[in-house]
Amino acid sequence: MRSRLGPELIDQLIQVAIQLEFYDRRLVLLLRIRRDFQSTMPVARGGRMRDQLVSDLNYLNEAGILSDGSDPLEIWLTNAIDAAGGVQEEEVFRRALAELKQPARDPDDVSRDHPDTAAVQFQPSRNSLIDEITGRGCGVPSRLALADLRPVIDVVADSLTSLSQVRTTISMSGLTGITFPIDHADARQLWIAVFQAALDAPPETFAALLESIFDGLRARPKAALDAALCEVSRQLSDTPRS
Repeated sequence: MRSRLGPELIDQLIQVAIQLEFYDRRLVLLLRIRRDFQSTMPVARGGRMRDQLVSDLNYLNEAGILSDGSDPLEIWLTNAIDAAGGVQEEEVFRRALAELKQPARDPDDVSRDHPDTAAVQFQPSRNSLIDEITGRGCGVPSRLALADLRPVIDVVADSLTSLSQVRTTISMSGLTGITFPIDHADARQLWIAVFQAALDAPPETFAALLESIFDGLRARPKAALDAALCEVSRQLSDTPRS
C-alpha cells in the first residue's frame, strides 16, 4: 500500500498535532472511524501518547478506502480540523484534506478490510495449506524439515517478538517439549525452538500451533503468513521426498 500524503506533509501534521496536544485526544480524532478498523491499528511501543499519535497518523496514511466507502484518514483530518477550533495551525489539516481529495482514487487504495473479513477471505486456503504442510488428517507427521519453514518463521518472528507472546501461543496450541535457547535470545531463536518441537509433535498439535499463531496476528501479518504457507507448500510440491 503506497502512502497517500507525502512525508513532508505528514511531518507537518505530526508537528502541529503535537503542538496542539492532540496526543491527549485520540478518542476524538478516531471518532466515526469504524471500530473494526481501529482494532487493526498498532499500539505504539513504550505506551507514550505522542508515539501513539505518530503511529496512528502513519498507519492511516498507508490505509485506503474501506469496503463501506469510508476513508479513515479523511475522517481523522476532519476531526482534527474540528478539534483545532479555528486556530491558525488548522490550515495544515485543511491543506492535507484538500490534497487527499484532489487526486482520483486509485482502485489499489481499497484498504484491507477488518480482521474478521480478512479471516473469512483467507480461511479456506489456510486450512487446506495447514493440513497439507503439517500432515493433519493423514495420521502421520509431516515430512517437513526446519529449513522448509524458514518463510513462516521469518514472518512470525517479525510479528510476535516477545517471550510472553511466544509462551501464550504455545499454551493455546498444547505444544510441549520445547527447549528454549539461552537467556536474551531474540525472537527468531525462540520461534526456531518452537517449530523444531512442532516438527516432532503429532500433526494435530503442529496444526494447532499454526492456528494459534494466526489468532495472535493482525490483518497484514496474517496475509504475509498465508503467503509464506503458500511458498512452503510450493517448495514441498517441487521437491521430491524420499
